[in-house]
Amino acid sequence: MSLKGILKKTKAYEIGLAQVLVTKAANNQRSHLLAQYDLSSIEWFILGTVYDETPAGGIRVTDLATLFDVKTTYITSILRLLKDKGYATTQNNPQDARVRLVVATKKANDVINAIEESIQEETEQRLSDKVTDEQFRSYIYVLQESARTQS
Repeated sequence: MSLKGILKKTKAYEIGLAQVLVTKAANNQRSHLLAQYDLSSIEWFILGTVYDETPAGGIRVTDLATLFDVKTTYITSILRLLKDKGYATTQNNPQDARVRLVVATKKANDVINAIEESIQEETEQRLSDKVTDEQFRSYIYVLQESARTQS
């Protein structure tokens, strides 16, 4: 069945309700887990992005702001919290001394790995008998594509 056909058979309010309920459950699960590490969800999202960019030398604040579609001042305030907690630091860009790059610390690496493992285990326990691997892979793909097309 085509995407158009699927959308015609599915009521928009049902999709919206499902999105709200899934988001609420994921937010609650994540918030509970992150509280153990003194992190908020937005701190976690930014820290995860910084972590992913650290092997390449880090990421600029302006690039984070663009990615998250927020002002650089907002990113700077979150990064200040992450620095105070020992999760992030800045370093000079070797190609341009005017540019500072944000990188994850060793402490962040350990915490990120623990959080990722916990979230993966909880998600697997909650969904393993409800959806197939292919269905879950498709769901993640649709989420990521939907997020990319919003920019």
